[in-house]
Amino acid sequence: MCPRAPLGIAFAALAGMLTACSDDTHAIDVTRDIEPRRPLAQVPSDQRFGFQGGMGAPMAAAAEPEFSWHVPAGWVEMPAKPPRAGSFQAPGGVDCSVTSLPGAAGGVGPNVNRWRSQMGLDSWSEDEIGGLPTRPMLGGTAVRVEFAGAYAGMGDGDTTDGAKLVGYILSEGSRTVFVKLVGPGAAVDAQLDAVEEFVASLQAGA
Repeated sequence: MCPRAPLGIAFAALAGMLTACSDDTHAIDVTRDIEPRRPLAQVPSDQRFGFQGGMGAPMAAAAEPEFSWHVPAGWVEMPAKPPRAGSFQAPGGVDCSVTSLPGAAGGVGPNVNRWRSQMGLDSWSEDEIGGLPTRPMLGGTAVRVEFAGAYAGMGDGDTTDGAKLVGYILSEGSRTVFVKLVGPGAAVDAQLDAVEEFVASLQAGA
């Protein structure tokens, strides 16, 4: 395929042919209206690259925290992964967690016995569970437990001898809130006042 000649050269060649075929010389005067170039539209970069809502639009508000608290001295707040709503490390290798589950979450009694099982202890009867001490928490009344034994965690096979677990369970109907402190026995004993302070400081929302 032969390359196309530029339009201007083609017009010049045509004019030459017409001139050669005629004795008279004619001037070719072609007037052509050229539409002015439209200015480039000023499109924001967020629309140009397909961002929804625009980069100038306000971002969606972050979800409000489920709880707020006072962190006791010496505790370090850690990133919390679901189902934890809060996660902390206390001195001596002590782990503290705040967990909120919808509804009854199995009930207070089964959860007490679940914790006893994690400590290598036998299940308690309803009467024994009914005699547990209570503490104010989040405007309600939480059951408090304190167990010593060999902590087996979530059944991962690792067992820690000489451990202690202190826990609080609040069943509110719409949700059940757990506070759990677990670690070496002596280290947990050193944090008993701190965890009581922490539980008393818990509030719903930010």
